[in-house]
Amino acid sequence: MKIRLFAILLAVVMVLPLVSCSSKTKSTSSAYSDDGSQTYEILWYYPGREGKDLAKINEKVNEYVKEKINATVKLIPLEWGVYGSKTVNSLNAGEKIDLMWQSNLNYMNNANSGTWIQIDDLFSKYAPKTKEMLGDTFLNGCKIERKLYGVPANKDKAHYIGLMYRKDIADKYGFDLSNVKSLKDMYPFFDKIISKDSNMVPYGIAGGRSPWAISMYDDLGGTGIVGFVPGEGENKIVDLYESNLFRQCCEQAQYMYRKGYIYKDAAVVDNLSELESNGTVFCWQESCTPGKLAEMNNVSKYKLGEIKLTDIVMNENDCLGSIMGIPYTCENPIRVMKFIELFNTDPYLNNLINFGIEGAQYEKISDNQIRMLDGKKDYDFVGSQWELGNMFINYTLENEDPEKFKKLKEFNESATPSKYLGFTFNREEVDTECSACSNVISEYKRTLEYGAGDVDTLLPQFINKLKKAGVDDVVVSAQKQYDKWIQNNE
Repeated sequence: MKIRLFAILLAVVMVLPLVSCSSKTKSTSSAYSDDGSQTYEILWYYPGREGKDLAKINEKVNEYVKEKINATVKLIPLEWGVYGSKTVNSLNAGEKIDLMWQSNLNYMNNANSGTWIQIDDLFSKYAPKTKEMLGDTFLNGCKIERKLYGVPANKDKAHYIGLMYRKDIADKYGFDLSNVKSLKDMYPFFDKIISKDSNMVPYGIAGGRSPWAISMYDDLGGTGIVGFVPGEGENKIVDLYESNLFRQCCEQAQYMYRKGYIYKDAAVVDNLSELESNGTVFCWQESCTPGKLAEMNNVSKYKLGEIKLTDIVMNENDCLGSIMGIPYTCENPIRVMKFIELFNTDPYLNNLINFGIEGAQYEKISDNQIRMLDGKKDYDFVGSQWELGNMFINYTLENEDPEKFKKLKEFNESATPSKYLGFTFNREEVDTECSACSNVISEYKRTLEYGAGDVDTLLPQFINKLKKAGVDDVVVSAQKQYDKWIQNNE
């Protein structure tokens, strides 16, 4: 799911400016009080679609939450396309928002700008079960300068990169893919496809699916600018695009492009979904977790298979993929944190918000498995549960493995955490340089990463423009922060 969603999340990052800091300061969570005597309305913003049954479900939610913690909740789903601008405009105007979804770079921006309050004390006191459930390793990956500014969703906490491929095509040509361990191992099969079917694209490359994505570098702070790259030195932060590994990945993509393995207009037309739909692409990358193959087979017109390409890892992006924060405009953070605890630990409330009302949106086929009814089209949050709270108390759908969450828990526990997990880069002092570098990256990266440009010509131009934009200053700032972090953790 992650790579498929990455383009959407990146779009939110790109359109979402920093909230103005003029009317707020960074808040700590020790100064709040609440005797619980007054009913408090929690305004909860998250990406989603507002179906006509939302009001009925919201009414059921409020009946339950009022009894439990003397609060009501107004569910405010906003379409992805307007979510960023709407929430920023509301917060800049000082409007009350009590709970708000964000991820990755936006999370760090919101924390560093004072948009979200620091919650460590609140979290320990009013959501101890959620804190224990998430675990120290995962939570440390969400901290900024050892402080927590949001509650991450309890979902997949790690990933590996895999290839999804058309099993029917593999069977048709008698492909034995059992020994494939890398993209290079696929080249003979790609050649066979080209020789047999000129309309079939061997390798779909879009939305970050590229040799670079398999290289296991560690991006810092969701910047896509600097990070740790294998082979560049222990604990050394580098310009990602000046690294030997990036050049090697671009050269591989260039080779694949020139061989005809990649759609010729991939660098300008992001059409992988179209190729998948019309059956003209053989394989592509996905960020995988247990059940990913089954999930994709449920919606694919064609039978798919999967090849694992990397180890299972937990990195910063896994930790920051979905987080709920409490904005500075919240008037009662204690009650909001009590609600977070309730939502993450109460199966009835959790499933009510995620799936709707039993008998209206779904029916049970066993204690913990459900079948969605026709009414689901009027409250269609199915497939987006990763955004909200604790997936491990979600129902499973009739076409899902009943052991889905047991396997996901085992998967999370098997992951190798990045050695850099827990370090977060604060880009405030080089924000201008980061913005300038991002503009340069937008100009060059996709063409190089997808193999459509000559590496020897374009890569030096790319690196030179990044240096003029201030990438070396970003590296120095990040390295200084990391060295201090290392010293404090010795």
